[in-house]
Amino acid sequence: ETSKIALALSALMFVICLRARGAAFALIAIGWISATLMVMPVTLAAYKVGLFRTDVLQFSARHRLVIWGSTSTRVLETPLLGRGLASTRLLDELAAPTDRRKVDQGLFEGTNVHAHNVFLQTWYETGIIGAALMFLAGVPVLGWLRTRSDATAPYLFAAFSSALIVASLSWSLVASWYIATFGLIAVWCQFADLFVGDTKEGLARLRMPSDRQV
Repeated sequence: ETSKIALALSALMFVICLRARGAAFALIAIGWISATLMVMPVTLAAYKVGLFRTDVLQFSARHRLVIWGSTSTRVLETPLLGRGLASTRLLDELAAPTDRRKVDQGLFEGTNVHAHNVFLQTWYETGIIGAALMFLAGVPVLGWLRTRSDATAPYLFAAFSSALIVASLSWSLVASWYIATFGLIAVWCQFADLFVGDTKEGLARLRMPSDRQV
């Protein structure tokens, strides 16, 4: 389900970038700021108002709202430095299941083995300092995206959007294969941009008048 959402919204981003590149960049910049800096108040508010009790949502979505709410609540206990990198699974396993409060039918309070949100997990495990560093790490990436050619920008913006959505809804921050996936996206996007640049340069050379008479 997460992949379906990411595919649909990244395709929409592709179209927006083709039509209005400035608006597309503004959207991904807002998305990055929101995902890194606003994830705490958003998930906490959704939990406090009981959004997980909404019947229109499927069980896995409601479960994630509970996980996010439980995690964001615990962030407030150690807000500066967090609980320690990769500690979510261990702390969840150490917690006695009987201590978890039932919040709805089939749903119990708890952080689970990971937050199903890379940005929220960053807040939980590394605190405000880690969240700030993650935000700052994304700034040069956004700057690089802004300077890409018109030929590659729609693909790069779509890839960034897809990665942002998947990171906000699914896997663990410290899964090695997950980190490698984002690394591969960055590498292939760079290859694509270099390829277009080389192709444009080659076409420009072909259009130049030849010094030789054939």
